[in-house]
Amino acid sequence: LLAGCRKSDGPEMIAVSGVVQFDGSPVEEGQVSFLSPTTGLGGQGNLTSGGKYQLEAPAGTYEVSITPPLVTVDAGPNTPPSEEYKKVDNIPAKYRVGATSGFTVTVAADKTTHDFALSKK
Repeated sequence: LLAGCRKSDGPEMIAVSGVVQFDGSPVEEGQVSFLSPTTGLGGQGNLTSGGKYQLEAPAGTYEVSITPPLVTVDAGPNTPPSEEYKKVDNIPAKYRVGATSGFTVTVAADKTTHDFALSKK
């Protein structure tokens, strides 16, 4: 039987959830990523209907990035396809890198909900 969310080779993971909005409207495509600049640990989850996301991360403090979904781009007949961020207006560039997003969160057993409000400013 499994007890809790602990992996034998890593830290205990905590389920985190929240909502991402841009100027009051839900952001329903993309990804939320938590990354610890000191440990390199973190977690990521996809944005879904209503701007909701879920992820798992160990207890700690994280920089948060919110990125658009990746799309495949065909560069021509002699070049393999590549991926790039989908062009969207509801995730400004500053939110796409944790160090510039302005969002820092602490994940703990009693801190599992984190909402993010994006804006053009």
